[in-house]
Amino acid sequence: MNDKQIKAALEVFSEKWKPIIIYHLIHDGKKRYSEIQKLVPEINKRMLTLRLKELEDDKVINRISYPEVPPKVEYEITDYGASLAPVLILMNEWGKDHAKGKDIGFAHEDNPGNVCFALTTMKTIEGKWKPLIIMHLMKDTLRFNELLDCISTTKRTLSIHLKELEEEKLIARNVYNEVPPRVEYSITEYGKTLEPLLERISEWGDKHFNHNM
Repeated sequence: MNDKQIKAALEVFSEKWKPIIIYHLIHDGKKRYSEIQKLVPEINKRMLTLRLKELEDDKVINRISYPEVPPKVEYEITDYGASLAPVLILMNEWGKDHAKGKDIGFAHEDNPGNVCFALTTMKTIEGKWKPLIIMHLMKDTLRFNELLDCISTTKRTLSIHLKELEEEKLIARNVYNEVPPRVEYSITEYGKTLEPLLERISEWGDKHFNHNM
């Protein structure tokens, strides 16, 4: 499990709308543009076209044009894209457990019908730094400056992410009664439940990195 693999994977499928598009193409099969739009009704045409193009460029989906009048175009998941299914299943399971008894606060358009709890997981660990913070704290308890060295972000960004992860009970902030004060961050038992998921994301990221070499 390393930074590069996790970043590579998340860049492919973590942007808004992508998980729900991938989810439907895996579970519902081949779809026309208009059918995808009905499944995710609040996405505008420009954004849907952009997301489909990005997924096609990453070889996650295929665009199939039929020589018909009027023109017929369908989208389907590729074998490579289908390899994301185990990742999305783990994300869905973790997200469903995490959402129990909580108001996750998704806008309807982000996840119509709450069919894809992978989005709950995305929202919990969203951003390119949170998964890396969790990953490093799974290895060791670290002080703020040590984390800063590990992920090379700004102090403000790191502070915000640490606070949000602490509020989600994924990490703990430990303050020691010393002079000068010593503060360390550690992964919680609940945070450790993300390890199988991050391992799977890392594995897929490695595959994606090598696939596009």
